[in-house]
Amino acid sequence: MPAPFKRAVRSRSLKQNKLNSEHLIIEWLSQIPHQSVIGSHHIQIDVAQWIRQTYGTMFNPDTLMRKFRGIKNDKTWMLSDANITLKEVNRGGKEKTWEVLNAS
Repeated sequence: MPAPFKRAVRSRSLKQNKLNSEHLIIEWLSQIPHQSVIGSHHIQIDVAQWIRQTYGTMFNPDTLMRKFRGIKNDKTWMLSDANITLKEVNRGGKEKTWEVLNAS
Protein backbone atom coordinates (compact mmCIF):
# COMPACT_ATOMS: atom_id res chain seq x y z
CA MET A 1 0.00 0.00 0.00
CA PRO A 2 1.45 3.41 -0.91
CA ALA A 3 2.10 5.95 1.81
CA PRO A 4 -0.70 8.43 2.52
CA PHE A 5 1.67 11.35 2.02
CA LYS A 6 1.71 13.68 -0.91
CA ARG A 7 4.71 13.43 -3.19
CA ALA A 8 7.43 15.53 -1.69
CA VAL A 9 9.31 18.03 -3.80
CA ARG A 10 12.98 18.84 -4.10
CA SER A 11 14.24 21.36 -1.58
CA ARG A 12 15.66 24.57 -2.97
CA SER A 13 17.75 25.14 0.16
CA LEU A 14 19.60 21.80 -0.04
CA LYS A 15 22.77 21.98 -2.11
CA GLN A 16 22.60 19.43 -4.89
CA ASN A 17 26.27 18.58 -4.78
CA LYS A 18 26.05 17.34 -1.17
CA LEU A 19 23.35 14.75 -0.67
CA ASN A 20 23.77 13.92 3.00
CA SER A 21 21.40 11.13 4.03
CA GLU A 22 20.66 12.76 7.38
CA HIS A 23 19.64 16.04 5.76
CA LEU A 24 17.52 14.18 3.23
CA ILE A 25 15.70 12.32 6.02
CA ILE A 26 15.02 15.63 7.78
CA GLU A 27 13.78 17.14 4.52
CA TRP A 28 11.42 14.18 4.00
CA LEU A 29 10.13 14.44 7.59
CA SER A 30 9.52 18.18 7.20
CA GLN A 31 7.20 17.51 4.25
CA ILE A 32 5.02 14.97 6.06
CA PRO A 33 1.64 16.32 7.20
CA HIS A 34 1.34 17.27 10.89
CA GLN A 35 0.35 14.35 13.16
CA SER A 36 1.10 11.67 10.57
CA VAL A 37 2.24 8.35 11.98
CA ILE A 38 5.27 6.75 10.38
CA GLY A 39 6.88 3.39 10.98
CA SER A 40 10.30 1.93 10.42
CA HIS A 41 9.23 0.70 7.01
CA HIS A 42 8.48 4.28 5.91
CA ILE A 43 12.09 5.21 6.61
CA GLN A 44 13.46 2.18 4.82
CA ILE A 45 11.11 2.15 1.82
CA ASP A 46 9.43 5.52 1.34
CA VAL A 47 12.47 7.68 2.10
CA ALA A 48 14.68 5.55 -0.16
CA GLN A 49 12.14 5.80 -3.01
CA TRP A 50 11.64 9.53 -2.48
CA ILE A 51 15.40 10.17 -2.61
CA ARG A 52 15.73 8.07 -5.76
CA GLN A 53 12.78 9.80 -7.48
CA THR A 54 13.65 13.31 -6.33
CA TYR A 55 17.44 13.33 -6.50
CA GLY A 56 18.29 10.28 -8.63
CA THR A 57 20.52 8.88 -5.89
CA MET A 58 20.19 5.55 -4.15
CA PHE A 59 20.78 4.89 -0.46
CA ASN A 60 20.72 1.53 1.28
CA PRO A 61 17.47 1.23 3.33
CA ASP A 62 19.39 -0.07 6.36
CA THR A 63 21.72 2.93 6.17
CA LEU A 64 18.72 5.28 6.16
CA MET A 65 17.26 3.52 9.20
CA ARG A 66 20.59 3.72 11.04
CA LYS A 67 20.89 7.44 10.21
CA PHE A 68 17.28 8.01 11.35
CA ARG A 69 18.05 6.35 14.70
CA GLY A 70 21.13 8.55 15.01
CA ILE A 71 19.08 11.67 14.36
CA LYS A 72 16.37 10.58 16.77
CA ASN A 73 18.75 9.60 19.58
CA ASP A 74 21.96 11.62 19.21
CA LYS A 75 21.32 14.51 16.82
CA THR A 76 18.01 15.80 18.11
CA TRP A 77 19.18 19.32 17.28
CA MET A 78 18.56 18.49 13.61
CA LEU A 79 14.90 17.82 14.41
CA SER A 80 14.66 20.98 16.52
CA ASP A 81 16.21 23.11 13.78
CA ALA A 82 13.60 21.80 11.33
CA ASN A 83 10.78 22.33 13.86
CA ILE A 84 10.00 18.60 13.93
CA THR A 85 9.05 16.57 16.98
CA LEU A 86 8.85 12.79 16.92
CA LYS A 87 6.64 11.14 19.51
CA GLU A 88 6.91 7.37 19.79
CA VAL A 89 3.51 5.67 19.70
CA ASN A 90 2.63 2.09 20.46
CA ARG A 91 0.27 0.49 17.98
CA GLY A 92 0.50 -2.96 19.53
CA GLY A 93 2.75 -4.41 16.83
CA LYS A 94 6.44 -5.23 16.66
CA GLU A 95 7.28 -2.27 14.43
CA LYS A 96 8.24 1.01 16.06
CA THR A 97 6.08 3.95 15.05
CA TRP A 98 6.33 7.69 15.58
CA GLU A 99 3.91 10.57 15.30
CA VAL A 100 5.42 13.50 13.40
CA LEU A 101 4.48 16.75 15.10
CA ASN A 102 5.08 20.37 14.12
CA ALA A 103 6.17 19.47 10.62
CA SER A 104 5.60 22.27 8.15
